[in-house]
Amino acid sequence: GIIGFIADLMPNWKKRHFKLKGALLTYHTSEGGKQEGAIALTNEAKIHTEVDEKLHKEFKKPNQDVLIAFKEGAKELKLLIRFEDIKTKYHWADLMEDIIEYLVTVKDN
Repeated sequence: GIIGFIADLMPNWKKRHFKLKGALLTYHTSEGGKQEGAIALTNEAKIHTEVDEKLHKEFKKPNQDVLIAFKEGAKELKLLIRFEDIKTKYHWADLMEDIIEYLVTVKDN
């Protein structure tokens, strides 16, 4: 897992520990701590690495921010993650993009 900060529609940033298992991204209060939430990455999810305040008002730090746009039922949601550095940001973004690309390929076949 990795530690990052998340902001959803709330302006308060919270430090969270992330785990990615298959297509499920979970976040916890601490390493080994209580799971606070999960996002099932699907073939419709989008990973944004280029900052764009139109997508989220806090999406401002090009070397740290990743925005995940996803659906939960009929709802379209966004989760902003602020990683500690650019290397960690792109490591996680690439992992999530690879999973989504795989799911798109499986769906199309």
